[in-house]
Order: sequence, then C-alpha cells, then structure tokens
Amino acid sequence: MTQKNHKIDCKCTVCKIKRNEIPGIGNYILNNSIENHPRYVDGRTLKKYYCIDCNKEISITSAIYGSHKCRSCIQKGKILTDEHKQKIKLNFKKKFGKDNNNWQGGKSFEEYGVSFNQQLKERVRVRDNFICQLCYIPELEFNRRLSIHHIDYNKQNNNLDNLISLCNSCHQKTNSKQTYWTEFFQEKRNGIRNNRK
Repeated sequence: MTQKNHKIDCKCTVCKIKRNEIPGIGNYILNNSIENHPRYVDGRTLKKYYCIDCNKEISITSAIYGSHKCRSCIQKGKILTDEHKQKIKLNFKKKFGKDNNNWQGGKSFEEYGVSFNQQLKERVRVRDNFICQLCYIPELEFNRRLSIHHIDYNKQNNNLDNLISLCNSCHQKTNSKQTYWTEFFQEKRNGIRNNRK
C-alpha cells in the first residue's frame, strides 16, 4: 500500500482541514479541545434529534437531510394505491409459500424427532470441537450457541452422521439449494471418516 504524497496545494479533505479551508468538526479536533465544539453536550459530540410528529429519537441523517420524521410517521403519511398494494401481496407470496422456488410442500413445519434434544445437540457441538463446520469460526466468537443442522433435511433422522454444527449465518445459507448442501456435507462427512481410518 503506497502512501499518498501531500503537496502544498493538495485538494484532499485532510489537507483542507489542516489548512482551515473546511469549517466543521475537523478544525475543532485539530486546533481546539473537543469541549469547544458547538455540538458538544454532556460528554457527547452528537446532538440528539427528534421526530417532529411523535417526538421519537431519529438519526442525524434524517434530521438534517430527511423529512425530520421517524420511519413510522413517514409511513403514516404515504397513501398506497390499489396497484401498489397488489404488488406488495404478490412479492410476499413469491417470498413465502408455494410460489417460492424453494417450497418443499411445507416440510419446514414438520416437528423434530423426540431424540433431537439438548444433550444430542451438545454431543454434536463437542464432536465438532465447538467450531462451525462451514466457516471454521469457533463458537466463542459468536454471541450464541452453534446451530445443529440436519444434513439430509429430514428432521426425524437424528443420527450423529446426519448432524453438523453451523453458526447462524452459515445455517441460513443452507436454507436454499438444499441438494447442493446435502451433497456438500455428505462428502465432507465421508472425507472425515476416511481420514480417521
């Protein structure tokens, strides 16, 4: 990585701030203490902004550049045409339900087997060394336990060879292209078994 050479008349923002050509927070940081900044309030440099309708706190972006309203107040003011409402319904149907390409006849509503309990899940996590078997990030780096995924997507098949530990993000990836992921994890399991022999 090369460092940019700054000339006397450099047009970059950092140089402009150093030359006091841009008014704003940069000058206060470089020349003064932060307490002298005009938006400094009780140890915070950002002023709080509130919706003009409901008085909820809003972001500085929507306060300065936007409508000075929170999202819910903006939505209240919108009038949806019947055509727009119809498009929203169609998009919802495509995303969920029978019109979705990944629809498997309501398979996701099936119940798990009785043997799929906390003890079994913990055995799978221990076997996989508490590491996601797709991204190889340890469970300690996440704020939650590793999920246990059924490789063949059969919730009744709770054989240890059919279960694998995945982080939440990787588990979400397996919701689509189920045949691909089934083959992928089965090959992975077969490779692990061959390495143990």
